[in-house]
Amino acid sequence: MKEKGEIILKIVLAFILGLILAGGGVYAVNLINARDIDYSNSKLSSDNVQGAIDELYEKVDIGKSINKAGKFVVAYTYSESGSNQCIMGNEVTCQKNTCYETKTTGSCPAGTIILYKVNDTNIVGFNVLFDEGSTMTMQSQRKIVANMQWISKEDYVSAGGTDYGSTGKNDNGPLTILKALENATSSWSNVNDQTYSLETNTGCSTYNSCIANTYTLGSRTGKARMISVEEAVAYGCPNNICKKFMTANGKEYYWTSSADSLHSSIGWYVNHDDSKLSGLSVIYTPGARAVVEVSK
Repeated sequence: MKEKGEIILKIVLAFILGLILAGGGVYAVNLINARDIDYSNSKLSSDNVQGAIDELYEKVDIGKSINKAGKFVVAYTYSESGSNQCIMGNEVTCQKNTCYETKTTGSCPAGTIILYKVNDTNIVGFNVLFDEGSTMTMQSQRKIVANMQWISKEDYVSAGGTDYGSTGKNDNGPLTILKALENATSSWSNVNDQTYSLETNTGCSTYNSCIANTYTLGSRTGKARMISVEEAVAYGCPNNICKKFMTANGKEYYWTSSADSLHSSIGWYVNHDDSKLSGLSVIYTPGARAVVEVSK
């Protein structure tokens, strides 16, 4: 199978060559000598086929063409108030931008709404968490997995736990919700694989104190993971007051990957009722959004 860049380039080349032929009043019904083509209306400085091809290579950013035509569908500037309010991307006041075309750290600020083609058939809405220049970390605007426990009794026992109790235990990590999220996103071919470890800073006594390790889940690889309390505070819930994109404008709540280090049955979640990070027994079923990494 040919690479997308090669296919796109050939399409563009065919288009430009068509302009050249049309500009010279020549139609491709007979074999044409390249020296007989009039290049004056092609808007290229070259006066021969090879020169036109070389110039086209210089003018067209193939990576950018792939993004526009393939992965990045549209981006909107996030705004919670004012005349350009844009929280979900479907408001008539939303302003489009192309920040994903700029490979500079921070070019897409936290909250930026991006509709992204996760595979050949599915488009998912995301909010940017952090733009690292050549890659971006984004979180899905809505839950990818709904009605799912942080960890079920079955998974707790399978992981070697013996005392799940009536309110559950968080000391084996968010196995149930993570497995469901990984399965639900496994077909997202346009999303980078993430290999990460949930071994440190997985426990929080308060939203701004995540230093005690309450579980060791080890290294995992998947297309998506869950947001941590530290990330939520850094990019969406400063001072534990969450921005509207974190709760779909007050309509959605979901798990984080962080446990409560003071209460053995509690996991941290984004609470849509008061737009804050809160604790909840791991037997409950908020579900989870997908945190992904993509290349610009």
